[in-house]
Amino acid sequence: MNTVRDTTHGKNSHRQPLRGKIMTRGFTLLEILIAVAVVGTLLAIALPSYSAALGRADCNTLLTALMGSITDARGAAQNYESDAILCPSDDGASCSGKAQWQNGWIVGVDGNGDNSISGGESVISHQPGFEENVHMVTSSGRTRLQFQPYGSNAGSNVTFTLCDRRGESGSSAYVLNNSGHFHEARPTAQNTAAACAGM
Repeated sequence: MNTVRDTTHGKNSHRQPLRGKIMTRGFTLLEILIAVAVVGTLLAIALPSYSAALGRADCNTLLTALMGSITDARGAAQNYESDAILCPSDDGASCSGKAQWQNGWIVGVDGNGDNSISGGESVISHQPGFEENVHMVTSSGRTRLQFQPYGSNAGSNVTFTLCDRRGESGSSAYVLNNSGHFHEARPTAQNTAAACAGM
């Protein structure tokens, strides 16, 4: 009697062995929400400080430029033996007649004695305008500074009030007196409102 030999050696004899699998685990919704909350808290703490630092930097840049122009004006008055004018300017050639300084200003020699700089008069230096993140105004009625050949500036003390991206809470003020001394002062509500208008 012939017999048939079973060569299958069992049901799973031809299966390939399972290779090891790398198991990956994602983030749960709760973990993502916690991470977002932490990042939001850190940003809420850091952004005001960063904004304040930028505001102070903008003001310092403007004040440094202003002090340089005041020095230019004093030097021009002495060198030309004539009054020199420092005033806001929109075109870089003449005084604008405004109390807003963030659009730029000029230093010039008042050759015709009209207490201003107009077409044809010598412009010594021109400061271009600044970014919209900082504004500066002078006290009411002061649209120019006049420096005389013997070193002082004519008229009463002038107050510069600055407003930056921090708004009215971050405003500052500086006074230039007749002898040329520049010092910090407390900004008034009226000047602060004028400086921060349009911010």
